[in-house]
Amino acid sequence: MKQKHLLTVICAAVSALSMAVFFNQKSYAEEEDFFTVSAPAETNGSTITTPDGQKWSRVKSLDDNKSYVICVKKSDGTEVMLSAGDGQDEEYIWRYYRRNMVASTCSKFSYLSTPSHYLSCIDGKLSFRYWESTIKDLFWSADETALIFREDENTYYLKYDENAETQFSMTTDRSEAAEVSVYTKGDTLERCIKVQPCSENYVTEGSGYA
Repeated sequence: MKQKHLLTVICAAVSALSMAVFFNQKSYAEEEDFFTVSAPAETNGSTITTPDGQKWSRVKSLDDNKSYVICVKKSDGTEVMLSAGDGQDEEYIWRYYRRNMVASTCSKFSYLSTPSHYLSCIDGKLSFRYWESTIKDLFWSADETALIFREDENTYYLKYDENAETQFSMTTDRSEAAEVSVYTKGDTLERCIKVQPCSENYVTEGSGYA
C-alpha cells in the first residue's frame, strides 16, 4: 500500500472515531433532559389556567399549527401538565404541526414540540429527537382520553406512572394508556363540518374527519 493512500485511510479512520465520540456525547447530553409534570394554577375539567395566567379550553383532538397543553390524570384525580425540561426550566406548551398531504398515497406525518424539545416516539420509546419519514406514517393524534402515536401499522399510547422513576413512556396496550386531556386557547370549535345535499359523505375534504 502506498504511503499516501495509507495516510488517507488512517485520517478517515480517525475522523470516523471522532464523529462516533461526538454523537455519543450528544446522545448522553440529551438524556439529561426528561419528560416530567408541572402543576397548573387552576383546573375545573373544561378549562385550565397555566402558571403564567393563560386560560386554555379543553378540546377533543389536535389541529394543525395550534398550541396545546397536554394533561394527564394522577391516581387522586388531579390533572398535571406534560412538560419537557432539565429539572429547572420546564416547558409545557406544545405546538402541533401536521404535514399537508397532496395525495392519499403520501405518508402521514405530524409532530409536537416546545421551543426546545420535540415529542417523538422511536421504536416504541419516547424521545426528544426529531424524526421524520417520507415512506412511513409517523403521526400524533388525540381522542378524548388518550394521546396516540401511529407508526404505520403500529399504534402506541402515552403511558404515565407517577410512582416510576421514568414517569412517561409508550405502550401498545390501550388499557395502560394515561388518561389524557388536551387544552388549547381560543375558539373551542376546532373544525366545521359542511353538509353536502344529496350526498352520503357529509364530511368535507381537509376537515380532518375524512
